[in-house]
Amino acid sequence: MTRWIVDGDEGARRALAEERQVQWRRWQSDNGSVGTTDVALVDSYSADLDVLEAIAAKAGTAIFIDDLIRLPYPSGLVVHSSPGPIDGEQGRARWLTGPLWHPMREAFWDVRQRAKPQAAIGSVLVLAGGVDHRGISGRIAQAIAHSLPEARIDLVSGPGAKTPTDLPSTVRLHHGLAAGEMRDLMLTSDVAVSAAGQTLYELARCGCPTLLFGVADNQRRHVTYWPETGAGRVVGWWDDPALEPNILNSLRALSLKDRIVMSEAGARLVDGQGIRRLVAEVRI
Repeated sequence: MTRWIVDGDEGARRALAEERQVQWRRWQSDNGSVGTTDVALVDSYSADLDVLEAIAAKAGTAIFIDDLIRLPYPSGLVVHSSPGPIDGEQGRARWLTGPLWHPMREAFWDVRQRAKPQAAIGSVLVLAGGVDHRGISGRIAQAIAHSLPEARIDLVSGPGAKTPTDLPSTVRLHHGLAAGEMRDLMLTSDVAVSAAGQTLYELARCGCPTLLFGVADNQRRHVTYWPETGAGRVVGWWDDPALEPNILNSLRALSLKDRIVMSEAGARLVDGQGIRRLVAEVRI
């Protein structure tokens, strides 16, 4: 049986609508809130260390998802899938690091091969995060559509995002896609322009060359180290006045060879088997 303890918004409630064992409450400062369990999977930017210690003490195996190298974690496993060096692996946990450990949605575990790329960019995928807190996806899509009038622009927004208006006819808006639908778009897009969040791993898995920009502090490691993998190039931060010119100039500069190299680098970087690797590490 799977039990969920969630401090989440309406998007989380929609995602877990069919789950029966869900408690909705703040738990991050309550060190008696979880109880005994065979496996505890913890994903939080704000949980107190003593809470994590209490969870680990009552779990057969505790697994902590980490993006920020935030704490000296207690006994268990820490999954930190961002590229780049890890400084100060403190605590008693064993760290599983790098993109090959990234826990992907099942639709991305096994994917078909991409079609052979064409010389000209014929399709661009725009993603600014599930909610697009910065409200920039629409104007990015508009700018690309005006710069590449012959290309198809696919703009993806999550369930909680506001719908952009006044989009050119070459822009197709997709709202609340299922994982398989997102995968298929990534596999058939020539290039993506994406916020530097977890979507980068799915784009890499699908071999989709990516221009990335930061929208939140927890993306700084991606902005810093993702270009070193060869799978993407940074075009700036959401509040950079030059963001849109940077995107357009980078799209124009991408040669067919560049896109092939980026695609192959992404496919090597993320193989979709992170969950299977993690399951093999769990001892119940």
